[in-house]
Amino acid sequence: TQKDQEYLTKYLTEMGYEVNVQFGKGDANIQASSIENMITSGVAGLIISPFDSSSMTKVIELAHENNIPVISYDSLCLNTEYIDYYSADDLEGIGACQAQYIVDHLGVAEGKGPFNIEIVAGADNNATYFYKGAMDVLSPYLDDGSLVVPSGQIEFAVCGTPEWDGSKAQSRMDSILSTYYTDRRLDAVLTQNDGIALGAISSLK
Repeated sequence: TQKDQEYLTKYLTEMGYEVNVQFGKGDANIQASSIENMITSGVAGLIISPFDSSSMTKVIELAHENNIPVISYDSLCLNTEYIDYYSADDLEGIGACQAQYIVDHLGVAEGKGPFNIEIVAGADNNATYFYKGAMDVLSPYLDDGSLVVPSGQIEFAVCGTPEWDGSKAQSRMDSILSTYYTDRRLDAVLTQNDGIALGAISSLK
């Protein structure tokens, strides 16, 4: 995020480093190419927030070969043993907070319901933790029928959104609404970030 960039740049500059920030623009290939260029230029270290957690293996190996330490930030770079440090938020806690908002807003803990809900997850390593935290909160209410998923699309493998793409989230929500909601109300949608939330909102509108 912009605030992460701002704070990291400030602190690293105060430590005496010259900071070069590059954005992958939502493209794993662009991100990998930018990192490779940084390695070639002889950077002292890398902080990588991967767009695709599985796509950084080769450039991280290249960094290791050049004795450049790598911090995986916010999302863990997978399929490599050469991550020197990993820093992230409490991802399960975030998912739990998202789900708890729905529980509180609908009042299911006070016995209200049943309510219809759909789940629109992301699609990377972080998304699995968001999902687990959310399902820890929602599962008791799904089990007792206070919350119902009319589409039946509950498993992460089914409700994940490739590339966190809002348009794909919208397309999936369009399909869900036209198939399962011709004669029922949708009361809540659990999403994991702004992009896929906007896709779901566009569909609902």
